[in-house]
Amino acid sequence: MKFIYVMLLSFVTSLALAGTSVIINPADAGAGLSQSDAKKVFLGKKKSLPSGAKAQPVDQSAGAAIRGAFLETVVGKSESQYKSFWAKKVFTGKGKPPPEKGTDADVKAFVASTPGAVGYIDSSSVDGTVTEAFAF
Repeated sequence: MKFIYVMLLSFVTSLALAGTSVIINPADAGAGLSQSDAKKVFLGKKKSLPSGAKAQPVDQSAGAAIRGAFLETVVGKSESQYKSFWAKKVFTGKGKPPPEKGTDADVKAFVASTPGAVGYIDSSSVDGTVTEAFAF
């Protein structure tokens, strides 16, 4: 039974991955952003983007399917591992987690208006207000 659950979860996750874009503020587009850079930004290990702007990551709401897919694929952590990682950093005074936004529109608005911002949204929501760094 556990095997079936794992397979079903993998299938659902792969469907969620079909159209997710990591986005950046258009002012930072020239230097690009790799998947490795995005991982480091969301873990607080990289403080600036390749453009030189201060990194400003923004997460989707906890529990959102798109967040789970992003964490598994880009960050390499499950939701619980990610929460634990940030709880330790907060407890030791070494950082605070990215702010959370409730919808793709909220993430896109934050990224569009914040130099150095990095977020992730459904690829169908990408428009001229933000730049897609990469998709998965």
